[in-house]
Amino acid sequence: MSDSSPCGDTMRKGSAANDGNGKLMTIIKVLVLVASLTVALGYLSNRSRAQQGDDRIRGQNAKGYDQQISDNAQRMMEQGKQIFRYDTFGSEDFWGGKLRLHEAIAGQRLGGVGNGVSPKTALALGLKVSHSIRGFAYMQ
Repeated sequence: MSDSSPCGDTMRKGSAANDGNGKLMTIIKVLVLVASLTVALGYLSNRSRAQQGDDRIRGQNAKGYDQQISDNAQRMMEQGKQIFRYDTFGSEDFWGGKLRLHEAIAGQRLGGVGNGVSPKTALALGLKVSHSIRGFAYMQ
């Protein structure tokens, strides 16, 4: 019996073919891996640039928001000053309507009751005195 049997030759030819196919498969796998890495790096690179652009836009918006916040704070301070100076918080009805304190402060000379209070005394008591009121000049 010799080694040159038809089965032995086929086996050798098959293993040679498998070696060629194995190398080809390895090359294909490496190429697919390289292509996948290239695509992934390209995607991440573009995403990074897009995020940098978004960060610039966010920075501009943040400055705009900061300005809006500052403007709103300034507006609220001005409104607060106006409320503090001119709003009576409902006490006008009690002091003026029920107690008629304004008549006692004005005095009988200006249509009120009693001796009245001078502007200097009113200020010393912590009352608000408006310079725009016509009677202010006469009360001195």
